[in-house]
Amino acid sequence: MSEFSNNQNREKIISLIFQIERSIKRAENEAGLEYVIANQIKPLIPYKLLAIWRSSDHRKERVSALSGVDSFDENHPNYDFFQSFGKFFFENQKKILSINYQELNNELQIMGGEFKGSFFLWAPLTCLPLNAGGLIFLKESPWQEVEINLVKMIVESCAFGLWAWRRNNQQFQFVNRLISQPKKVAIATLIVLVIGFIPIKMSVISPAEVVAQDANLISSPIDGVISKIHVQPNSEVSEGDLLISLDKSIFQAQKDIAEKSLAISSAELLRTTTKAFTDDESKAELRVLRSKYEEKYVELNSINEKLERSEILSPRKGVSIFNDVNDWVGKPVVTGEKIMLIANPKLLEIKILVSSEDMIGFEKGAIVKLFLSSSPLDSIVASIESISYEPSQDANGAFGFIVKAKITDVDMNLRIGQKGSAKIYGDRTVLIYYLLRKPMIFARRFIGL
Repeated sequence: MSEFSNNQNREKIISLIFQIERSIKRAENEAGLEYVIANQIKPLIPYKLLAIWRSSDHRKERVSALSGVDSFDENHPNYDFFQSFGKFFFENQKKILSINYQELNNELQIMGGEFKGSFFLWAPLTCLPLNAGGLIFLKESPWQEVEINLVKMIVESCAFGLWAWRRNNQQFQFVNRLISQPKKVAIATLIVLVIGFIPIKMSVISPAEVVAQDANLISSPIDGVISKIHVQPNSEVSEGDLLISLDKSIFQAQKDIAEKSLAISSAELLRTTTKAFTDDESKAELRVLRSKYEEKYVELNSINEKLERSEILSPRKGVSIFNDVNDWVGKPVVTGEKIMLIANPKLLEIKILVSSEDMIGFEKGAIVKLFLSSSPLDSIVASIESISYEPSQDANGAFGFIVKAKITDVDMNLRIGQKGSAKIYGDRTVLIYYLLRKPMIFARRFIGL
């Protein structure tokens, strides 16, 4: 090896390294790559024998190749020695190591008696993300530092090549096994088809909420400002109870002005009526004053009506449903603006928002199971009462059809506003269609099938 230690042979060494790496890259299969590694490194590193020990392959840990022979298997007299040698150093030595025969353990010395006096070099085939095994070099003279450095250089390329072929084999391993076992493939296909045609009920899952049934909407009867709310959220009320008071100060001022205007109009009408008995001009003016008086009278009645409507009463017995009193006090409202609901807490139903793609043709009376977010393991049984004719938008901006379901589990302790997921059951279908319905929708939408 001294010829490689001088500067004149550096070009030859580099050329040999390039030739070996080129042969590694051009190997047509894994067996060809192992042959290249076992036999074509010898011009660079003059060894007597080179064995390739492979780890955790899809077959098993094994010695896959030996230099100088075309086939190396368990029947070869030296197979057990190299197998035990590779397994021992793979488990105990992660770096390149030079060792002579006398330094081996007793078991290896007994198995490799014919190699007595030889010098070994263990070179791990380390390539992220795995360790592919190791190369076992054997020669009759001690290993020089320059030789070990050359092994370090070339073993990286060997490790990468073996890792690449292993990865390729693993990708096609499953397919190859299927091709080699047609009976099992046929049986598995038949089982899948039989399972796929099992009849099941079609179902969809959509967001749902517990709402009041036939609740009374309490809205502002006039434009104004809320001065006080007399009930608390979720409090019981009776029919006729005072719920909301609107600010009366503006209406009271308008009433005072209207009363004075009516009084003035009444006095003018009375004075003109008295003069009309003797004055023809007063008779003509009398009709105009009577119209003004009636106008002022109607205006006062309208203001009085607003004052009466500024106090909103409960139309029924039930529970008040709204968020917070402080959200409304002092807030201006317009005619028809929703303020709260009055509902019977025992008359509840489920409101479900079903997207257009999940309208699978269920009809009135279809079974619904509600799974509340607060109790996802328990279900509440209901049946569909109504389905909207066209989709609408909810408070969160989502579009869908409104489906309302009547709760049949009357003993369930439910509260208005509880949310969860509703599973709606439709007509019967087969399992394969149930599983592939959503993927087919996705394929048509984004792939154009």
